[in-house]
Amino acid sequence: MKRELGSEQNCSASRSAVDGGLIVLAVATFRQTHHAISTNTPEDIDTHVIGKWFAGTLGRAILLVVITALRNRLDRRR
Repeated sequence: MKRELGSEQNCSASRSAVDGGLIVLAVATFRQTHHAISTNTPEDIDTHVIGKWFAGTLGRAILLVVITALRNRLDRRR
């Protein structure tokens, strides 16, 4: 039995990118707060913080967009 999918049932790639980016941004913020509270701070703190936020957020957003696109493609084939 085939399941018919309408366009309203597909996942939104842009929504996945935003959600993934926000999750990583929150986790990176908590991690950097831990560094600030403890005495375990890196030498170049500005580059470290901005690098973690940027690379993590962008990487997770791209990963979730790819996963969402694959999921939507597989759902259309069913």
